[in-house]
Amino acid sequence: MAHEIRFGYALNKTLWAAVFKNDSGTWKVYNTGDSWEAWNDANVADYDISLSEGTGGGCYTGTFPEIDAGVYHIIIYEGAVAATDPPVGHGIVHWDGAAEYNMSSLMAYILSDVIGADGDTLEGLSDQIAAAVTEQQKQLNVYGPGE
Repeated sequence: MAHEIRFGYALNKTLWAAVFKNDSGTWKVYNTGDSWEAWNDANVADYDISLSEGTGGGCYTGTFPEIDAGVYHIIIYEGAVAATDPPVGHGIVHWDGAAEYNMSSLMAYILSDVIGADGDTLEGLSDQIAAAVTEQQKQLNVYGPGE
């Protein structure tokens, strides 16, 4: 899906983006060769996700890479793709593996995977609450030794 990265900025600039993830406490950058690595100035051209300015100017878009679901950090840089290009913006993307989560996709996820609509899980929120209360009631009359 195209244009998941959007950034408003001054007219007629050269911008690019890099995608980062926190990998067990270590920040890794996405290499457009389809891998993750620690930032290396010599490989900066491999991190480049080009952003193009739309008609009317000031709105830049780029295509988010096809990567697994997760939470990713995007940093926008101004310049001709060099390690010395200054960052001019950043953001976080909650990615479902195909697109950014939005209210519609989040609601669909909650209904299908959290509450359940497939017959294998509890079907309604009231059913989940009732089940939780039943489980809690099972625990109310548990006594320790000597009581």
